[in-house]
Amino acid sequence: MGRFTFLVLFGLILSAVSFNGALVNADDSNVAPSEDQCRPYIERAINELKTGEPSEVIEAGDILNADPISTNKEHDDNGTDSGEMQSDQPAGDEKETVEITDDESVEERDKAIDIDGDGIRNEDDTDIDGDNKPNEQDDDMDGDGLLNEDDPDIDGDVIPNDRDADMDGDGVLNVDDRDIDGDGVPNVVDHDLDGDGVPNVVDKDIDGDGVSNANDNDLDGDGIPNEEDDDIDGDGIPNDQDDDIDGDGIPNDQDDDIDGDGIPNSQDEDIDGDGIPNDQDSDIDGDGIPNDEDEDVDGDGIPN
Repeated sequence: MGRFTFLVLFGLILSAVSFNGALVNADDSNVAPSEDQCRPYIERAINELKTGEPSEVIEAGDILNADPISTNKEHDDNGTDSGEMQSDQPAGDEKETVEITDDESVEERDKAIDIDGDGIRNEDDTDIDGDNKPNEQDDDMDGDGLLNEDDPDIDGDVIPNDRDADMDGDGVLNVDDRDIDGDGVPNVVDHDLDGDGVPNVVDKDIDGDGVSNANDNDLDGDGIPNEEDDDIDGDGIPNDQDDDIDGDGIPNDQDDDIDGDGIPNSQDEDIDGDGIPNDQDSDIDGDGIPNDEDEDVDGDGIPN
């Protein structure tokens, strides 16, 4: 196992993100890190530093796929946090330094930390914008004049929703948050999980994490990988009772991709996305009916 060291220094106003250094492979060749590879670690680091709470593993492809651990964090009165993230890697010693710079004034930085200026940091404030409406009942949580469903940054922390590890700014990581968008409606019954104004059934990114449903290994953003999740789309209906497992608005028996993994059923070695290969699965289409009793084993709407 290699050792990946991640350093982050940032102010809460984001104006630039730079990636310095290189990833070192097992054969000692250097590969420049991409933003997509590093982004999950930045978000994890920022959220760890903001809340002091750990979260589940955030995966980022084959190169950066590990569990980062915050080993040091500090916060000063100027609104600057710093910390170090370390993670075991499959091979090679890798080191990456990331700096998020702040070109804004101290006044603007302070505003991002405490939008309504009441002395309570946003993540601890039940009314971020000070309009006397609790966040979960406020159509414009951060008071920027944009309705939450139209706001690319719901909590006003200057981190776009699709990159924000804590979308609603309540101090709880999205993967641990039972109400990701902070609208007061639990994820399991929320028809618009990420609060972007697009119903889950037509939303190409249901959980608003910036990863399209077809490429998202945690479709509902609950921290449980799809293949281990009894309710892939987070609608409160167990997969084996759900007529639309992936929540795309297409009934399973009419859906060419039942589990929403981007692989057509005809080519998918795990049609229902339960982590069990079809040739070993006693219920291939995940409809709760054993194959030997199922008149439509693969769930394509055509009787066997």
